[in-house]
Amino acid sequence: MWDIRTKNGIHVLTGHTNTVASVAAQAATPQIISGSMDTTVRLWDVAAGKTMSVLTNHKKSIRSVVLHPTEYVPHPCRTAMMLRHR
Repeated sequence: MWDIRTKNGIHVLTGHTNTVASVAAQAATPQIISGSMDTTVRLWDVAAGKTMSVLTNHKKSIRSVVLHPTEYVPHPCRTAMMLRHR
């Protein structure tokens, strides 16, 4: 991770064992979600630069993650989908 203002590196997020295919974030929380070809989804604490939680037991790689627009709930996806909140 980099500080956009200073362009300095802040953290190297380690934990996934294969390509990270998707990252999602919300401005309201200092957390990000990443999905990987290693079949895991990780919740990261941006301030600490550490994994907070790992979702496992997916049968195939995670190609995309999306966040609910009003709740902080990750949704791993195998294919791209558009979700609409009503």
